[in-house]
Amino acid sequence: MVRIRVMAALLAAGAAVPVLAHQERPAPVVLGTVRPLTSAEAASRLTGSWKLNEDVSPAPVSGAPPSTVGRPGGRGGGVPGRATQLEQDGLRLRAIYRELTARPQALTLTVSVASALFVDEDGLERRVTLNSKKDKLDIGTLLVDSRAYWNGSALTIELDAGPQLKLTETFELSPTGRQMLVTLKTDGFENETPGRLRGRVQRVYDRVG
Repeated sequence: MVRIRVMAALLAAGAAVPVLAHQERPAPVVLGTVRPLTSAEAASRLTGSWKLNEDVSPAPVSGAPPSTVGRPGGRGGGVPGRATQLEQDGLRLRAIYRELTARPQALTLTVSVASALFVDEDGLERRVTLNSKKDKLDIGTLLVDSRAYWNGSALTIELDAGPQLKLTETFELSPTGRQMLVTLKTDGFENETPGRLRGRVQRVYDRVG
């Protein structure tokens, strides 16, 4: 009521009364979606030197290395002619086990759309051809069947240790490109039992330089 009287008095006196302009609401800002990287772009950004981030890369739960001993048809029972094959299966299983538990502290990647070269801190090299075709990959102690390919912007490597265990490794960039997420996931082996390795391991690497 007081405000109305004051304005009436000002009008009566011929004073200029300021008029407040109508303020419209600002138009909502629509954030554009992030465009997925092409495989060529991902290859370029994965290329470089990377260091393991220990703080966000917990060591996997470890246990006894997988073995075929004591399984039906294994050593100590079954057909003697199958012993050698079972020993080979055991070697492949243990090789995959090492792949899961061994954590390179540093990696240098040279990646293109067609191939990728990985070099660890000891200078050990691993090269894959990214064409989705079945190949053989040396994982340190023996050769295993493998396939490497692009899954969108994720570099993917599949390792096949036979019907009991398969391992898929993916290498992906963070949105900023300053970190690389390495995910290792097993399929076909009961890793969730006590004393065994978990079926999924993740490591984070920071870009160096």
